[in-house]
Amino acid sequence: MISNDDRRAFTEAMRDVQRLQPAERAAPARRRAQTRIRAKGAGIQAPMTDLGDAMTFDDADPVAFRRSGVSLQNFRRLRRGRLHIEAEIDLHGLTSAQAQSALDQFIHEAVERDTTCVRIVHGKGYGSGPDGPVLKNLVRRRLAATDWVLAFVTADARHGGAGAVVALLKHR
Repeated sequence: MISNDDRRAFTEAMRDVQRLQPAERAAPARRRAQTRIRAKGAGIQAPMTDLGDAMTFDDADPVAFRRSGVSLQNFRRLRRGRLHIEAEIDLHGLTSAQAQSALDQFIHEAVERDTTCVRIVHGKGYGSGPDGPVLKNLVRRRLAATDWVLAFVTADARHGGAGAVVALLKHR
């Protein structure tokens, strides 16, 4: 609770303060990332290559995947977390089949909306058992398999760290 002395001191300190007119206000910060994009209808069918288990990633190391044609400057910006994340999806608690379907649908919808940078939260895989992180590896394989994904990296700490990836998408 605020004491009367504190209330008087605050009132005295604010005595000369004037409300800003709408034209004098600062511009609002960038929009926050959408929590999830849901695909409706068929959307864009991204060419997918079924890599099966042929592509494996060492889950102890951060992942960094870049297709030819992606500038090193943009790739560095992605790795350093300097690109604005426009959409994200959280796959926690889904089965492999559900996660794969949701991820494919999410990527298609993001491309349809001309989204440039997305975050996919897959978790660290602590509950996956002896075979390692199931969703983490599934996400990495699916992202590498679609031509719509230009690059992806392990998210920096403020965006989920080893439990998420950030991907750069191609425009249609």
